[in-house]
This record gives sequence, structure tokens and C-alpha cells, in this order.
Amino acid sequence: MFRSIFAKHFTFYISALTVSFVILAISMSNVFSGYFMTQKSNLLKEQARRVSETYGMYSDGVVVYNVAQLRSEISVLHEYLNSSFMFVDNNRVIQLVTPDIAVYGKARFDLPEFNNAFLGETVVAVGSVGGVFDESVLTVAYPIVINEYICGVALLSAPMPEISKTVSETMRLTIICLAVSALIASILVFVLSRTMTKPLHEMSEAAKLMADGDFEKRFRVASRDEVGQLAESLNNMAESLYEQEQQRRVFIANVSHDLRSPLTSIRGFLQAIQDGAVPPEQQSRYLNIALDETSRLSKLTHDIIDLEKMRELELNKTAFDINELIRETALMFENVATSKNIAVNVSFANDVTAVLADEEKMRRVIYNLLDNAVKFSEQDGRIEIDTTIRDKKVCVSVKDYGRGIKPEDHKHVFERFFKSDASRGEDRSGSGLGLSIVAGFIKAHGETITLASDEGKGSVFTFTLPLAKEFFRKPLESEINDA
Repeated sequence: MFRSIFAKHFTFYISALTVSFVILAISMSNVFSGYFMTQKSNLLKEQARRVSETYGMYSDGVVVYNVAQLRSEISVLHEYLNSSFMFVDNNRVIQLVTPDIAVYGKARFDLPEFNNAFLGETVVAVGSVGGVFDESVLTVAYPIVINEYICGVALLSAPMPEISKTVSETMRLTIICLAVSALIASILVFVLSRTMTKPLHEMSEAAKLMADGDFEKRFRVASRDEVGQLAESLNNMAESLYEQEQQRRVFIANVSHDLRSPLTSIRGFLQAIQDGAVPPEQQSRYLNIALDETSRLSKLTHDIIDLEKMRELELNKTAFDINELIRETALMFENVATSKNIAVNVSFANDVTAVLADEEKMRRVIYNLLDNAVKFSEQDGRIEIDTTIRDKKVCVSVKDYGRGIKPEDHKHVFERFFKSDASRGEDRSGSGLGLSIVAGFIKAHGETITLASDEGKGSVFTFTLPLAKEFFRKPLESEINDA
């Protein structure tokens, strides 16, 4: 039915305001009518009481001493109150009326609704008083009591049109006020609805752009309510999608470059051998280079597969000795370390340090960190591997004394395909994915990895793993101190 939230909100609020104002107008009409009727009744009652007192001054309850004077005062009362007056004696005979009442002779007054007035009660009624008046009037019947004897009833009547006119005038002013209030409320509702729905409309349009791959749209957060929070969330989402899109493009570009370079080399070498451009005695050398390039391609492919597996990485956590794993992994670099005369020093906090983690994933982590340390260490350099116990965790550090990493590159070292400027010329075999895989494995364990590096002084990578105390062969020194 509604094509927009604005139309829905505006229609709902206007409908609610209209119904509320109609109910309020009807209620106020009834309240005003009742109020003015009560006020007029009380006024007529008070004047009827005074008439009763006046009648007592000129009568003993049976004979009226000065009828002319009584008529004169009643006439004044009639002019003052704009009301009509009748006096009916206890025999139900009309004895005295104001000039505006056309009653000929001493007419009988036999109206049942006023019977209680002759029994001493004050009666209030609305009607034509048995046809005495041509229109409906408000009548108060007040018993006249002299010497504890009810000698008759005084009836004071006020025309209803006068009361209705007062009520109508009051209602007219009230309706004008309500109409002005409704107009102001409608304007406020319009502005409020537009204020609420405009950013929602913008978000809807931006969502369509995002669906088409445009993640540059941002929203101005002008409030702290739910709409503002939604805008902020969409901004964060757009920023995240934008960064992911940039990373995707960089990823594709880097993968394409890293695949193209070895493939070009392999094709060139094989084409040269096939064309006879390479002497037979050098063909073995070129074939070995091509084999190295295929190994590089294979490693790159496995690294990419590992990165994709990070999305749904499954860990096979077991308790194992991290010291032994470090020793085994370090032996794998013995030849390359010896060729560069690099000393590898290992220092463990305990003879056995049992951790709870995925052993194969940790083997890959340590391998990648040692591979980088050896690769970027200078000739005759030194590598240090340390473990320390801190806060129920083991901290493993791999430190080299190579060129180090520039401060501005620290935050990028764990990104995919990142290579610092200093390493691009040296690390031709690396893909730039090793540290990204390391960070992914550590994060999957719920642990942290940090970098401390000074340019020209080397780098230290430190990661944490949870201890598996039940597999300790002897208590840790830190636990003895705690005890």
C-alpha cells in the first residue's frame, strides 16, 4: 500500500493526531456543556433561594402582603439574569409569572418531573416546561419554605440557546487552537518523518551501489540514535568492503605477477634449449633453474591454498613439547645457515615445555620465521630462539641481527604479498605470504604475534601459546615461585 517509509510514518502520525483531536474535541464539548450547565444551574438555584427569601418578606405563606413590590423585584431579577420566573403554590396553581411567560388565568401546573419540588427537593430539568416555552430551557424548581411549611415552588428558567451559544463560542476557540496545534504538529511530523527517512533512503541507494561494487559512498552521522548507529555501521561495512576490494585487487595483481615471472623464465629456458640456443654442456644448468622455478610455483600455490583454508581452518590441538619442535625445525636450516656462517643459538625456559596447540601448524610457523631470519641475516650473522614463561603462557621469540624493518612497514608485515623495499631485491624465492600464514595460524589459536624491529639492528618475532600443565615432567620455576 505504501511505497515509502516516509508515507507510512506521515500517514500513521497524521491519522493518530486526527483521531486524538477528534476525541479531544468531543470530550471537551461534553465537558464544557456539563460545566456551563452546572454553572448556570447553580446560579439559578442561588437566585431561586433569594426569591424564596424575598417571597417570605411579602408573605406569611398564605397571603402575599405586597404583590406589586414582589412583581417589581422579580422583574428586576428577570432583567438581571435574563431568565423567566414562575411561582406555583402548593395547590399546583400558577400564581405569579414574569412578563415573557404567556400563562392566562391561574393555570394548573401538573408536571410529574417537578413533583419532588413540592416535597422539599430542588429539581433541575431541561425541556419546554409542559409547553410554556417555545424552546428548550434549563429550569430549576426551588421549594419555598416559610415557617417550615412548603407554600409553593419557585421556577427559574434560562434559555438553552444562550447556554449553547456560550458553549459553541468556547468550542469555536478550542477548535481554532486545536486546528493550529494540528497544523504545527503536522509540520513537525513532516519534518521528523523526512529527517528519519531521508538518511534511510540514502542508505538504500548506497546499498544498491555497494551491491554493484562501489564501496566509496559514506554517510554523515548526524545523530546518535538507531539511524545514526545504522549509518555508522554501514560506513564501517563500506570501509571494510573497500579495504577487502583493494586487498583483492592487490592479491590478484601480486599472484598474477608471481605466477607470470617464473612461467616466463621456464618458457624462455625451455624454448632456448628446444631451439638449440643453449650448448649441450649448459642445458643441465638451465634445466635446474627451470626446476627451481617450478618449486617456487609449487610453494606459491601451496601458500595460496593455505591462505584460503584460513577461512575454515580446523585445528588438531594436542599436547607436545615445543622445545623439541624448535630443535627439529632448526635442524632443517643447518645447511643454509652453515653456508652463510650463521650461528643459531637456542635458549629454553625449561627442559620440557608442553603446549596445547596444532603441532603441524606450529611447525609451519616456526619454519617460516626461521626461514625469514636466515634469509635476511648477514654473512657471519646470528639467530636467537628463546622461550619464556609468562602469565600461564609460553612466549617463543625468533630474533635475527639483519637489516631490520622500517617503522612505517611494521603494520604491513603480516599482510598478504607484502615485501619491504629492502627485501624485494634479495628474496626472489619468497611469495610474501609466509608471515600472513604465520599470523593466521597464531590468530586461529586465539594467541598473538608481535614484531619488534629497528632498521639496521634486526627483528624479533614473538608469539604465545597456552601451556599444557598436565604433561609437565617437572614443575615450572614460575609456578614454584607463585606457590
